[in-house]
Amino acid sequence: MTLIPELYKCISEKLTAVVAATEWLSLTTDAWSTPQCMDSLLSITAHWIDESWERRAVLIAACPIHGSHTAANIRKLVKDTLQKWNVTNNVHVFLRDNGKNIVVGLHDAGLPLLKCFSHTLQLCMKSGLNSQQAINNALAVCCQLAGHFSHSVLAKESLWPMSSQPYLIYHIIESFKTF
Repeated sequence: MTLIPELYKCISEKLTAVVAATEWLSLTTDAWSTPQCMDSLLSITAHWIDESWERRAVLIAACPIHGSHTAANIRKLVKDTLQKWNVTNNVHVFLRDNGKNIVVGLHDAGLPLLKCFSHTLQLCMKSGLNSQQAINNALAVCCQLAGHFSHSVLAKESLWPMSSQPYLIYHIIESFKTF
């Protein structure tokens, strides 16, 4: 066996024991596709408060979604993950976004659900901003600029000397690409 599989096995066994021993877990999830490599992924993160009252979190799944992001596929991936980590009876709440497939998949898995307030607020803000033509025009210009700088290493590097925080520029460019 090589080093990485051994390390994975060791860490996975320790984390499984810690997570399974936790009385109550709150879980968060997200499903997305990456345009760069055309992969679809489902992530699940477990959150809890330990015996020292420290907030803890661990990513327990970042698994590929084969086929469509259907409720049935999501339900199966979630149930398999919870069984793998031995936490099917420890789930206090599953925080999720508003996607119909996520809602139905988690509901069909019999999990206690809660909408993500941040996601709902973000959708409201985006809808409100998109209703203003002046803001749409400004965002379109920003997206064009971000597109230019994200496709040209030389252009992006030319911005760095102008900023005291060059990585902030990179983050801004990446953020505008998703608008």
